[in-house]
Amino acid sequence: MQTKNFFSIKEIELAERARLLQQRLHYIDDKQLIHALDSNTITDSTVTGADVERVAAIVGKAHQISQGKMVRKKVHSTQRIRRFVIPSALLKHHPHRRTRH
Repeated sequence: MQTKNFFSIKEIELAERARLLQQRLHYIDDKQLIHALDSNTITDSTVTGADVERVAAIVGKAHQISQGKMVRKKVHSTQRIRRFVIPSALLKHHPHRRTRH
């Protein structure tokens, strides 16, 4: 990309390390990663928040982040649940029985 021309080789290498770190953290959001790095929540890292901003400027946001997180889909069941009558003698002893008023 053309934006690589604006950065030094060292800055590009650090930006690539930032993206690798982001990948290893299961594509955490850029803002969250920058905050974690700048507040020393992530320790012993050569990557800084500026490197994360730089990789976003060079190659853009990771498409995995743009896609969003996986969400469980609703199951649309076509089966009807068969209901049956429970004898009153059993209902009398059930702890969750409804009282009729």
